[in-house]
Amino acid sequence: MNTNYSSTQKENRLVVMLGVIVVLSLILGACATPTPEKVVETAVVKETVEVPVEVTRVVEQPVEVTSTPAPAGDPFAMNCAPADFSGGPVTLSFVWWVGGGDSPSDKLFTDALDCFNKKYEGKIKAEVEYVPGQHDYVEKLKTDYAASGNLPIIVTLKRDPTLADLWLKNGEIIDLKPYFDASTEWKEIALQSSVELNTIDGQLVAAPDAWVTPVGIFYNTELFAQAGITQFPGSWEAFFDAMDQLKAAGVTPLSLHTEDTGWSAMLVFEALMARSADCKAFLDLKFPDDFNLPCMVDASRDTGRLFAYSTPDAIGSAYPLAANNFLSGKTAMMPNGPWMIGDFRDPSKSSPGFGDKIDVALYPGNIAVDDTGLQLGDWAITKGYSQAEQDAAAKFIEFMLSREVVRQRVIRLGSTAPNLAMTSEDLALLDPLAAKLLTLVQVNHAPVLPNYQGQWNTIIQNETIVQGLPQLALGNITAEEFVQQLTDAAKEGN
Repeated sequence: MNTNYSSTQKENRLVVMLGVIVVLSLILGACATPTPEKVVETAVVKETVEVPVEVTRVVEQPVEVTSTPAPAGDPFAMNCAPADFSGGPVTLSFVWWVGGGDSPSDKLFTDALDCFNKKYEGKIKAEVEYVPGQHDYVEKLKTDYAASGNLPIIVTLKRDPTLADLWLKNGEIIDLKPYFDASTEWKEIALQSSVELNTIDGQLVAAPDAWVTPVGIFYNTELFAQAGITQFPGSWEAFFDAMDQLKAAGVTPLSLHTEDTGWSAMLVFEALMARSADCKAFLDLKFPDDFNLPCMVDASRDTGRLFAYSTPDAIGSAYPLAANNFLSGKTAMMPNGPWMIGDFRDPSKSSPGFGDKIDVALYPGNIAVDDTGLQLGDWAITKGYSQAEQDAAAKFIEFMLSREVVRQRVIRLGSTAPNLAMTSEDLALLDPLAAKLLTLVQVNHAPVLPNYQGQWNTIIQNETIVQGLPQLALGNITAEEFVQQLTDAAKEGN
């Protein structure tokens, strides 16, 4: 993360962080365990403010941890003091989709990987083959498994629920419960709702999540000003009116793409669904098999309209192009998560001072989307390896979900970790945009919708959306036909 800010940015950071610290401090000690149904309790504060409980806590002093604090003077450093492991030396070789680039997410992963290898030097060495992009990563696992029946020792269950279901049915995944139960820190930081979801027939099939990451929409205030728009629209009618204003001013309103599960477009699609109580309830369903709801048709119709406000290359393009269009100032808005913030301040990704022009908002109606939603975890261990290798893999996963790494995720990527106590100094390290997004979610009691990538099968994500969105955008199919395509794919893939 680039921490070289202008004096204006520092003042903005102070103002925003004071607000965040006040909001979060109000709920000190009030964190309740979220349920599998994602019911959010509230705490009444000063008789006028309600603050959702499932957020990162603030304490006056650092929490007592089992490891040594990070080196003084560098808040982004991790403690890599040597740790014991009696079963080595062991080499862990696996493939992963994060870490091969230079995004904040990549940097966090590689920093954590390097730290782990230092901690266990001479005992455990984790070697990662990077496959850029979640889709290509999943396809490699799928192809290799079909060809040989073999899997790397560490895999994710989160990124392809259909593939995860196949591995579970075939008995490919070991039980993490003995490792989890033996680690007090791991148990304390994990979300109980995720523990329950990842427990199948008494076995913990994947490591529970420890954080949630709300996703909103970024916008370029300079381009908004060119169109005479002074604030982000709060309703969908005002949103489309604002896009008309931007277009009339010669500004392309929105960065979109249709490849890579249509991520940016589908974020808006979900927010459009939330206009209806029926569709909000529908988003809570795992692997629904009938999408034929009037609210789905309405959301599909308006999603098709969005592409008239995007770049000509949006149809058929992947995420990197949409992101670059926003970073280069070609578009005024980009639906995405806080991991993108680092790019706004990276001179190799955007122009100097670009980050000063960017603000963040919830979707109209005060809606956010969860980066992943409540689903099977990212870290699982496969069978077919020695006990020493499985023990070493468990050490790696435990470290990746340790207070040390989760703290870095909060301050670098803007995630919230409900069971991780943070100091006000830690929270002050948040980029002001990440801090503002967190504040918007809290102050507006914003629903954080489950992510479609965890709710719908992979045929829908990788085929129906990728092929159907362009046709919907071009007017080659109707909204009703698109919804029927989703239904057909659901019946085929569930």
